[in-house]
Amino acid sequence: MAAPKLSERRVSQRYNLNLGHVCGHAIFEKSIALPLIDISYGGFSVTLEKPEHTSLCETLARSAEVEIVILGVSTTGRAVRIFESKQRLGYAFCHDTASVLIFLRRF
Repeated sequence: MAAPKLSERRVSQRYNLNLGHVCGHAIFEKSIALPLIDISYGGFSVTLEKPEHTSLCETLARSAEVEIVILGVSTTGRAVRIFESKQRLGYAFCHDTASVLIFLRRF
C-alpha cells in the first residue's frame, strides 16, 4: 500500500494564495516580509522569491513570532518551521491561544 499523499495527511484544507504580496504575507523578526503561497488553520508557506532570501533558511529561527497579513488585516502568532527548500519555507502554527484561529475564520 502506498504512503498517503501530503494533502491526505493534512488536518485542515490548505488554500493557495496565487497573488503573493497582494493577498498576504508573513513578517518575521518585525522586518522580513515574505509572500504567502498558501495558508490553513494548521500553518502556511512562504516563497523565497528574491536572491537575498536564499540565506534565510539559516538565519531565521525555526520557531518564531510571525505577523500574518491578509488583505491588509493582521494578527501575530507563533509558528515552527516544518519544511524548507530553495524556493519555499513551510510553517505550522503553535496554537497557544485561539487568536490566529479566530483571525483566519474571516478568510
